[in-house]
Order: sequence, then C-alpha cells, then structure tokens
Amino acid sequence: MGYYSLVTDIEKTYVIGHSIPIDDELAHMLAVLTEQSKLKSNQDNNPNGYIFVRYRGSRKGKPYYQY
Repeated sequence: MGYYSLVTDIEKTYVIGHSIPIDDELAHMLAVLTEQSKLKSNQDNNPNGYIFVRYRGSRKGKPYYQY
C-alpha cells in the first residue's frame, strides 16, 4: 500500500532525510502548488526551484520565511 510523505533535512539536529507522512488531500494540494510553481517560474524569478517563492519585488526569488 502506497503512502505519501515529505522528506526534508533538519539542520538544527543534523537529521538527513527525515520523512513526515501526509494524507492524500495534502499530497494533492502540494502537487497542484508544485505544478503552478513550475509554470510561473523561470531562472530569473525562481533560480532554486522553490515551491513557495516570491515572484516579484525586492525579494524576488527568495522563499517566504516564518519568523
């Protein structure tokens, strides 16, 4: 049985390839957002291929940060 998960590295604790299981609904939302990001992105406004990125303004090409 297949399932979806997010895989990320945790810098603070040096964990590489940490897997977080997600449900089908969230996986579908992320798939849609990833596709929209690919359509809107180019080398100028998203050189690192982020999903959540600023496409214009002084912080163009940088991801959103949570403070």
